[in-house]
Amino acid sequence: MAIKIKSVSKSAAKYVERGSQAGDEFREGVSDTTDQAERAIAAEPAYVAGIQDSIARGARVAGLQKSGTDKWKRKTLAVGPRRLVEGIRAAKSDYADGVSEFFSVIAALDLPPRGPKGSPENFERSRIVGDALHAKKIEG
Repeated sequence: MAIKIKSVSKSAAKYVERGSQAGDEFREGVSDTTDQAERAIAAEPAYVAGIQDSIARGARVAGLQKSGTDKWKRKTLAVGPRRLVEGIRAAKSDYADGVSEFFSVIAALDLPPRGPKGSPENFERSRIVGDALHAKKIEG
């Protein structure tokens, strides 16, 4: 006996209808979560296994080939610009918190004098900044 299912168009309409009303449930789910980082860390073995399985099956490449550039552009242009702006506005204090320690590292450096454009002295200045920032990054 064949399985009776809804048409694709009805299913898609229901998906949009129900998804459009899910904001409160989404908010509640996030609010009720006590420690997402702890739970994610505890799930690390499952995450690693899933990534390794995906790599072994070539799933990422297959998915990219299936969706293609046209779908990526269509979806990105449909929602991306708005989400980008909203995300940047919402992240202002997080950005400041995240970069402040790196700005402090740069401000504390004692760089040698600048040389002529393209000179070894200028590359040395860049190396000093790069080394200091890298050390801060891996220090955590």
